[in-house]
Amino acid sequence: MNTAETTAGGGAGDYSPSVRLLHLSDLHIGKRLHDYDRASEYEALLRDLVREAESFRPHGILISGDVFDGVNPSIDAEMFFGRLLLSLHQAVPEADLIITAGNHDSSRKIDSIAGYTSSFCDRIFLMGSLPLSQPPGAKKAVLHLSRMIRPVKDSSGQILCLVAAVPFVSEHVLFSLYKEDDKDQDGKEQLKQKLTYSGALERLYQELLSCAREEAGKLPSPVPVVAMGHCFVSSASLTDEEKDKRDDFVGGTRAVSAGIFRGYDYTALGHIHLAQNVSDRIRYSGSPFPVNFGEINYKNGVTEVSLGGARDGEGLFSLESKHRLLTREVQFLRIPDKGFGSEKQIRDLLADLPEIPELGRRPFCRIHVRYDPNDSEYTSLSEFRSALNELTGSLQNRGCIRFCGAELETVSPDTGSGSAALIGDLRDVPRPRDLIMRLFHECYGDREMDENMRRALEEVLQDPDVLSAAQCGSGANQQDDAGGE
Repeated sequence: MNTAETTAGGGAGDYSPSVRLLHLSDLHIGKRLHDYDRASEYEALLRDLVREAESFRPHGILISGDVFDGVNPSIDAEMFFGRLLLSLHQAVPEADLIITAGNHDSSRKIDSIAGYTSSFCDRIFLMGSLPLSQPPGAKKAVLHLSRMIRPVKDSSGQILCLVAAVPFVSEHVLFSLYKEDDKDQDGKEQLKQKLTYSGALERLYQELLSCAREEAGKLPSPVPVVAMGHCFVSSASLTDEEKDKRDDFVGGTRAVSAGIFRGYDYTALGHIHLAQNVSDRIRYSGSPFPVNFGEINYKNGVTEVSLGGARDGEGLFSLESKHRLLTREVQFLRIPDKGFGSEKQIRDLLADLPEIPELGRRPFCRIHVRYDPNDSEYTSLSEFRSALNELTGSLQNRGCIRFCGAELETVSPDTGSGSAALIGDLRDVPRPRDLIMRLFHECYGDREMDENMRRALEEVLQDPDVLSAAQCGSGANQQDDAGGE
């Protein structure tokens, strides 16, 4: 396991015992890739996390959202999460595990798990939704801030830091808490600045900071205050794979400023899968292993954080963080490494792949190939695709790969210019699904279609009118494109 990144800060001031935190996020338990099971990768992740915990001996383990890949996780996914919690607790029984929900999670599911874990282990704390109550006659709900402040203790019970455990919060919930009435006491309309998502979330974090500092003031000595969150900070770096997260909330209205976390000694964020520092004290740990092909070049891992010792001029404790890379159990093959390969180049690269008996260890493979009618042994695009389908099917049957699709660049016979995922004739599209998937990848590259969109697509394709039109346009060939999804 290698050190990929280190940050540090600090200065003179009050002294506090050092607290060690292990920060991770975006596990996406239950995630499938082109409908392939990924159990072997999750088992390897569990082993790596246990080894990391045993080596680093953290006082607290923070998981900042997207525990599951969807709001309705399978029984297997829930059972794996249970084993993960148990294994981490057994590896470091003196550590506090603090888990918050992300936008992929069901807040009710996380809260329900919290209901039974808290009954037998006071070292495991889950926060799925904001702790709200509605007093009789009250116009809006009351937020119980103190319930969101979780202490991290050492084996003797001494509090080493306080954590503001904030899950993903929707606009509706935030605005219902902080949006003022539109009229004053005289019933006149008020002219006031429009409340933004960032502004409302800032109020939440600053109220939690005040609450935590009040609690810290009761302790024998000062302690660091840490924030958890699952959101998009506008100054964060995004790859093409995740660029939609900049605008996935209409007009970017849910993008937040890094300034909302001012005053916290460290902010442990989830949501962005690319591990990075937003600032010296704000960090995305990133996903612990590639969720899809768009993350092949990510440095997937977890972040070790040490806080305490001296305080700087702003009263913040000394901080050191190190990003630890985790081993990839399964290889991701993009053939070729970049761009599009010729027919000969693709055949040569695929010919060198070894056979792997164990299905769960076979590499995921995605092909990017160029079809040039002026330099091809095939007379048509349809014939070329059939040959490619036969080749990848043979590799799968031999146990060399788990095929995850192909992106095709077609070259115009007249101009010689190429166009990726461009279909010139509907007769070359075996099924409507293939055309939609090609258009999707043309727009979003290697990004995987999310589960909700995939389900919606399948519902549309069950429409008899759609199927009838497809049969008229695509003929009798119903074979999956390049070996299937």
